[in-house]
Amino acid sequence: MNKKWIFLVAAPILAAAVVVGLVFFLGSQGSQDAGTPAADTKVRGKIAKPAAPAKEAGEAAPGQAEGPVQVVLTVARFDKMMDTIDEWAAQSHPEKPAPSQQMGQMLGGLDWVDEDRNIVVRGRIGENMMEAQALIPFTEQNENFTAMAGKFGTVLTGPDYYIYAFPPVPQIPDETVAFLQDAAKRKMADSITLETSPARLMAAAGPLIRQKIEQTLAQAQQRPDATDAPSARDAEKAAREAMKVVDQLEVMASQVSDMSLAINLAGDEVRLSADYRPKEGTNFAKFLSRAAATSQKSVLGDYEPEGHQSVIRTLPYDVAGFFDWMNDLYAQFGLDLSALAPVAKQMTGESVMGFSMKDGKLILEGIAALKEEKEAEGPFLDDLLNATLAYLKGMDPYLAEQGEKPPFSMADLLIPLPEGRVRGQRTLGFKLDMSRMAELAASGRPAPPMPFDGLIMRFTLAGDKLLMANDDSGLEKLVLAVNDLKEAPAKGPLFQGTMDMGAFMCGAMEAMLPPEAQLQQAMLPGDLVLVFEAGLDKDRAWLSYTIPVGGMMNMQKALEETATAAASSRPVQPVDEPVDMEAYDRMAQPETLEGPGSAMDAPVPGPMLSPAQAFMEKAELAAIYGNPQAAEKNYKKALEKDPDNPNALFGLAMALMDQRKFSEAMEKVNDALEKDPDNPDFLYGRARIHLLSGNKDAAMVDFAVAAEKGSADAQRYLNRQAS
Repeated sequence: MNKKWIFLVAAPILAAAVVVGLVFFLGSQGSQDAGTPAADTKVRGKIAKPAAPAKEAGEAAPGQAEGPVQVVLTVARFDKMMDTIDEWAAQSHPEKPAPSQQMGQMLGGLDWVDEDRNIVVRGRIGENMMEAQALIPFTEQNENFTAMAGKFGTVLTGPDYYIYAFPPVPQIPDETVAFLQDAAKRKMADSITLETSPARLMAAAGPLIRQKIEQTLAQAQQRPDATDAPSARDAEKAAREAMKVVDQLEVMASQVSDMSLAINLAGDEVRLSADYRPKEGTNFAKFLSRAAATSQKSVLGDYEPEGHQSVIRTLPYDVAGFFDWMNDLYAQFGLDLSALAPVAKQMTGESVMGFSMKDGKLILEGIAALKEEKEAEGPFLDDLLNATLAYLKGMDPYLAEQGEKPPFSMADLLIPLPEGRVRGQRTLGFKLDMSRMAELAASGRPAPPMPFDGLIMRFTLAGDKLLMANDDSGLEKLVLAVNDLKEAPAKGPLFQGTMDMGAFMCGAMEAMLPPEAQLQQAMLPGDLVLVFEAGLDKDRAWLSYTIPVGGMMNMQKALEETATAAASSRPVQPVDEPVDMEAYDRMAQPETLEGPGSAMDAPVPGPMLSPAQAFMEKAELAAIYGNPQAAEKNYKKALEKDPDNPNALFGLAMALMDQRKFSEAMEKVNDALEKDPDNPDFLYGRARIHLLSGNKDAAMVDFAVAAEKGSADAQRYLNRQAS
């Protein structure tokens, strides 16, 4: 399966894994303390009624603290989502198996999942309690799924749904069942939605994460090499940095009461969106309550920077409130924005900026609206430049505290430039010293040569508007443009922008990479335009990104061709020993599937298995996690123990197909069909082999026969072809 689709295909599984991973990472002792039975007490069957109903997330008895915080992931229209992903994958890599095929292996097939209800995954974290449940609605029961999922948790069967629970439990409270059932029936606008309370989630998880970091540090200090001073310092530094990240996450999360993240797979676009609701009494909440009262008038009208790869527009908003909120937030990280506030608070928030990467340079132009008219001869331009320098200088103590103080002041990055004149108006500017930027980024190592000398920004004023460009000729163009601007109603979201990603990346590569590693202009997709929007209401902030799928695919192909060209022109570096590239792929798997102590060598939980069954289960696990080589090896071992096993023959055929060994795969699938000629899964598998090897006519015959024998996957494929 093409790895770039893994996130979209396995999002519900990954979300469940995140929740379950938190349970493992933070320690499952809490759940056991609360009375959770051991793993061997798994129960399958109807939902049992609890002796005493448990309270749902967010509920608490009078006088008690809030109940456990929950994270809820909802997958809507699962079948349509998989069809869309299959179509995208087929356009990008038609020679590879459909993503739905691997997802079907993970779920024991797909046709049994009810397409009219949502799949719901819920995790809960509280004091001495961490758990996760998932509801999968079905139209008919699926023994393959219960057998596979039952190896890792509890699968309880309802009238038309499964509930998978981890850690294992003997029963699930009625309130939990009702919550999951209601969530499965919700009408969702997006394909995948994740909902939680960041403030409560970090309040619950933060102390546990810190405890785990301290335990990890203690273990590192007990290793044999812990006596080595640099190793000990590195471990302590890593622990401190991790603690700071947790602190910062808590600070940011404390402002947000509820959050929703979503992915919408809509035809030829992917839309990513987020919705944040503030916690009452925070500066975030105060800012939102004031932001809605700003002007509905735009003084920049229809001004649009011409010929730029990206254009960003903001409407008027409460800049003072924004800086109060941000300064309070950043102050808790040790950063001070107060130097910028006096200048920023003289702006209305409305602005239009255009920027591009061309000829190895970042080209900028823009206009920002001020609350009142300013004279270019007055102090505003000097205040703007001095405020920027003061802010950068204020970063020095912060960097010193982080142990990363550069050998110069951050204010030295900006070099003030002489005054100029444009149509009688004074202009000021600065140059960003790129050589020192490289020195800072190198963190004490030799700094790489920079592709261009520096970024130059110049400013002037035209009444109540601040003009910005790379040089005075650009400012002169803006002075003339300002004369034609007319007021208009403020329309659209507060923040909106577009970016031609292909053109921008091409320009960035030209500035930063050698010629052989650059994208060629002819390769650039013209349809990869990213659209981003954000808005503020009295009680929420939201943002969204929309990306065309066709453009992403074209960009991927262009990058692959560029990487191939760069690799072919790069001299081969001698190495002391060969590099095991497969090890990098194995690192990306949930567990290493080969080697001593690996998942492949671990005992398979459950009842005693025959040797053939044990190898079969190892092979299936390898196939699920995308390791067809390990799957082939274990299917062959299973066949050594049981040569006439048709399922082992078929599994081996699929593993060979995934490695594009089509002739061997065809031989094995035919052997399987000789032993079970009416098996619809075998017929569907043979159709896939025909299709991938270029024999579409034979594939269509097998698809039709497989559908007639009852294969829903084959029927779905035929339906797509017919439409």
